[in-house]
Amino acid sequence: MEIITSKHLHTSIEQYNSLMEVLNKPKRDLVPIAVIELIKNSICGFMSAYLHENGVENIDREDILALQQACGALEPTFLEFNFESIAALMEDDNFAYSSELGEDPLNRYLDKLNRTKDLVIRSVNRG
Repeated sequence: MEIITSKHLHTSIEQYNSLMEVLNKPKRDLVPIAVIELIKNSICGFMSAYLHENGVENIDREDILALQQACGALEPTFLEFNFESIAALMEDDNFAYSSELGEDPLNRYLDKLNRTKDLVIRSVNRG
């Protein structure tokens, strides 16, 4: 059972659950850039909660790579995740107008999100 220790982490869990509800919709109803943005925001939310739990406050909570570096300074496992592809997609104008998000990339991004969530919850509960 997950132990929620702070409002920030609780908010991240709620955001994650909302994303899972969106992903339960038919694929034809999903807008790829919106899905990736929701995944990125959820990852950022978990890393922000982790930093907050560890007393780090002055960080851009929307910069996935800056958050990763800050988290990695405290827990090196964060540095093992490859978030560059998510950051790059968010800057890719061609992807923004794409009508498809393949199952494989979506599963890879969701795996990164789930691994981040699990690491944050384990780390916070250990501390």
